[in-house]
Amino acid sequence: MPNGLRRSLGDGSTGFTLIELLLVIAVIGIMAGLVMSVIGNASRDANEVLARQQQVTLQGALNAWIANQTRQSTSSISALRTTYNGMDVATRMSNVARYLGGGTNDTDYPYYPFAVTSGQIRSRALNAVGKQLSFSTWPSNTYPSVQLSSQ
Repeated sequence: MPNGLRRSLGDGSTGFTLIELLLVIAVIGIMAGLVMSVIGNASRDANEVLARQQQVTLQGALNAWIANQTRQSTSSISALRTTYNGMDVATRMSNVARYLGGGTNDTDYPYYPFAVTSGQIRSRALNAVGKQLSFSTWPSNTYPSVQLSSQ
């Protein structure tokens, strides 16, 4: 490095100039900002994936409940559809909860990680990405579905 850019400390050693130190601090600050941005995006992406997975899990539990009801019931599928469509979200969730892979009743597995509020199904991951789950009505030509939508 040319001698004009280094400053002598008087005892024969040289040190960094103020401009050099400020430049290094600025570069470190820019790099830290980029790293924090990447970490923030990775967290949001992980919550998006988890929200989709929770939708799929709840849909599987709903399908299992329907299959079990049709197997155990002597009434027709249209009667089961009418019963399902007459339920509110909390009742639907209560019926589906035992098929989420936990215990055998709501005490063993009380909707974790889901909470039912104002007719919508929410979880920590869903709240983090501003989404919610809901049960669709059961149309006559298909099965009901679990909908993922923005809050």
